[in-house]
Parts: sequence; C-alpha cells; structure tokens
Amino acid sequence: MLEVLSVKNYAIISSVRVEFTKGLNVLSGETGAGKSIIVGALSLLLGARGNSDMIRAGEKKLSVEGVFSFDELNPALKEALDENDIEYEDNTLIIRREINDTSKNTCRINDVTVSVSYLKRIGSLLVDIHGQHEHQRLLAKENHLYYLDMYAHESISVALAAVAQSYDFMNSCRKELDSLKVKQKEISDKKDEYASALAEIEKVSPVIGEDEKISARLKVLESAEKIYSLVDSAYGLLYLKNESVLTLLGDAINELEKVSKYDDGMESIIPMLSESLINIEESVNEIRAYRSNLEFEPYEIENLNERLSQLNRLKRKYGSIEDILERQEYMKDALSGFESIEDDIAQGEKKYSDAVESYRENAWALSILRRRAAENFSREIISQLKDMAMKDAEFEVRFTEKKPSPDGTDDVEFFITANKGQPLRELSKTASGGEVSRIMLSLKSIIGSRDGIECMIFDEIDTGISGNTAKVVGRKMASLAKSKQIIAITHLAQIASMADGHFLIEKKDIDDITTTSLRLLERDERIKELARIVGSGESETALSHGANLLSEAEEYKKGI
Repeated sequence: MLEVLSVKNYAIISSVRVEFTKGLNVLSGETGAGKSIIVGALSLLLGARGNSDMIRAGEKKLSVEGVFSFDELNPALKEALDENDIEYEDNTLIIRREINDTSKNTCRINDVTVSVSYLKRIGSLLVDIHGQHEHQRLLAKENHLYYLDMYAHESISVALAAVAQSYDFMNSCRKELDSLKVKQKEISDKKDEYASALAEIEKVSPVIGEDEKISARLKVLESAEKIYSLVDSAYGLLYLKNESVLTLLGDAINELEKVSKYDDGMESIIPMLSESLINIEESVNEIRAYRSNLEFEPYEIENLNERLSQLNRLKRKYGSIEDILERQEYMKDALSGFESIEDDIAQGEKKYSDAVESYRENAWALSILRRRAAENFSREIISQLKDMAMKDAEFEVRFTEKKPSPDGTDDVEFFITANKGQPLRELSKTASGGEVSRIMLSLKSIIGSRDGIECMIFDEIDTGISGNTAKVVGRKMASLAKSKQIIAITHLAQIASMADGHFLIEKKDIDDITTTSLRLLERDERIKELARIVGSGESETALSHGANLLSEAEEYKKGI
C-alpha cells in the first residue's frame, strides 16, 4: 500500500505530505482545488512523462516521494527489483523523483538511481491508476482480450504459454523454409554461371604454388644459354682440361707424398688437400647435374607461358590460387546443393505444416479454456452490475477468429444491454458514461485480486451516476477496499461517505500566491464536507443529511 505521499513545488503545490490509510481513501474538494494535481503528482512518481513546466513558479526543482509497504511482494515486482539489485528490507520501497529547471530527471528506488522507463515499469506493478482515459481502454475492442485473459489467468496460463511457444516455433520453421526457397532461387539464377565457371577452373586445375614455380622456371629458361656457357666453363676448369683444378690438385698431392719420404714436415698438409679434392669432386658432380637440367625442349618456354597465362586469367577473376580453389569448392557445393535443395524444401514444408497444425491445436485448446472462462466472466460481470443498479443488464463475450499471434487466434469483444428486451450490442456503441464507470468498477472488483497490485486509484470514475446508483457504487468501492487500498477522487457524497480516510483538497492564496493543500478530516469536518458536496451548504438540514450519510455508511461497513 501507499503509506505516504510527499509533494514539493509541483504545479501550484508548495508542500504537501499525505499519510494514507488502509482501505478506502477519498479525496474531495471544490472544483479547481487541485484534485487532478494530486493524481498528476502520483503519476509522475510512478514514471509518467515529466518536464520543467511542472515546477511551481519561482522554484528550480520539484520532488515527489512515496513510501510503499507490503505484507508480501508479488513475484513480478520482486523479480523486477532483483534485476536492478534493489534491496527491499521490511518489504518497504521509498521512491523519489526530482525534476529540475532543465528538465533533468533523477529517479531513485531505495536510494538506487534508476531510469524513468524502469521507474514506470515498477510503478505499473505498485499502483493501478484508473481515470477517465481508462473508459476509452474499456471501450476499445482490442483491449477486451487483455481483460478476459487477466480474469482467466490461472486457468489459461499453461495453455497460453504453449501457444506462445508453438507460435515461435511455427515462425522459425517458416523463416527456415523461406530461407531455403531464397537459396533455391539464388542457386537457380546462378546455376549456368556456376557451371561455366566451374568448368573453366576444372579445365585449368590449378595447384597451389604452381604459378611461382613456373615463373621461377621461366626465369631460368629465358637465360639458359648464358647460364649454360658459364656453368660449362666452370665445369671444364674444374674437371675437363688437362690442367683442371682436379688434375693439378691431384698432382700436387702426389708430389707432397713423395716429399714425405724424406721429411715428415708436410704430412699434416696432405690430408687437408685430400679433403679439398673430395669436396671439389662432389661440387663437379653437382655442376654436372645442374648443367644436365638446363637442357629443355624447344617448346617448353611456350608451353610454360601458356600455362601461366591460364593461371593468371583465373587469378584476375578470383584472386590467388587459394581463392580460386576456395571458389571452386563453393560452386561445387552450390551446384550439389541445388540437387538436394528440393528435398530440403519438401522436408521444410512438412516441418512447417506440422508446426502450423501444432499451433492451431494449441490455439484451439486455449480458445476452449477462454470460452469457458468467458461464461463465468459474463455471469460475474452481470452479478456486479445488478449490485450497482443495472438490474436488467446482460453481458456477453463474443469470439471471432484473428490471424495467428503469440496469444492465439481468438479475437473477443464485449457486448452489453442495460435494458430488458433490448438486443446485445457492442460495448463501445451502447454504454453511457455512467454505465462504463460501473462496468469498469465491476472489472476491477472481479480481476483486481488477480493482478497482485495492492493499491488502486480511481480518478473521478463516478462521472454520469448519482442518487441510489452512486450509493451502490460507493458500497462496491468499500467492499473492494477490504482487499486492496483504494484512493478515490470523487464529487459524490455517497462515495465519500464510505471512506476510511477522507482528505480535503483546498486551494488557498497565501501572500498573493495560490497553493493547494490537503488534510485529513475529522468526523465533524467530514459531515460538513458531505453537506457541501450535496450542495446544501451548512444549514442544519444539510448537516443532518451529511451526518445521516456518514452513519449509514459506517453501519454498512460493519457488515462487510
């Protein structure tokens, strides 16, 4: 419940602090006293849009603070608070919002700074504000399914989750099938192009590194004659001539070996020369082999140039040889995929068809549960309306089919007649303002216990009713206030008399500045306010009437 509301420098409010009570809290006052300003301040606290224009003239910032307490936090609120690591010791929340003259917002929940959007989310779980705009929501056909599902939540929650899950799966199957069809079209459009390109690549059959080897070989071949001459000359010097290096070195070793017969001083040199002889012999063999490889066919250069030209033509199209081979594999896979994609599409269509069937089965199961709930819902609405002086009212929920959605295929609309013998017609075309108020109060009475919200605010929803009907509506609010805290702004004495806490909103001029104040009335003050609301002033008769209203309300509340 909302325990305390503090407002500073909002609109014409300088400073107001209100301690609300459990049960039914009523706010009344003269027209223009600022009743709507209190609701506006509370809406701001709960995340409504705000700006610097709301700041009281002459001030630099406004602030609104609310203290909320709970016997137990509902699961949705607890989950939302835990997401932002907001602690709630003793199940108490202190919410504060400030707006300065530059329209900067500061929002805190238990001293944790939060965004306005997050504050709005938390606010929707704390307080249910119902005003004249809610009439439009009730009249709008697209909201009727929401009200029915809130009523039927316990009985349809599992089925509703199954529908949402099967809807998601059906959509994923459809997207998968669409993707296959797009791929089929892409492959079909590219089939001839890929086949031609693949044939060109396969005809050349490039090998990684082949282009580099050909270029190196061509470089050698283009200088082969000069290289051969130089290598042949070196080979002759080392091996072929009578005075070649090998011959002369061999002769030198023979001469030194003869010297060793006379003097061993040269014995250490002979092994070194012998090793050199071996190295030169190995070098000669290598040169001989290299010279042999320089021999080539007359058309080798021409053939290599043609091969390199083929490779370069592919490289200009696709990049490196690695890129060519990668593209080759891609096109092979694409063409291979074209052969199997029809099977994939057939399987995808079967999978999608099965998913659609599963969704429709789940949607129909949900619809059956909704239709059962709708019958009970209609009976309870009719019972509530009869309690509020609409004794001949009839109410019905009618179903039509809509396109598949996460909440099923049901489209519902409320039909009503307030008069005996008259046909049921669309709620939006039939109900008067007073009837809509009573229907909305009936809805709140029926589904209020299901939303987990402990505080409800009614902002002049009693428009269009009076007399005995107003008394019945007041009693309905009092009954509803046994399970929820209700804050109601009203202009009807019959409703105000039912209050557990009656607050008077007044507008005063202090030092030529208009300000709004709010105070809790004692019993004698309540009698005077009730007399004023009735419009009889403070005559003895008016005060007696106010006292009778209050006594009658007090007696009624003892029995509920």
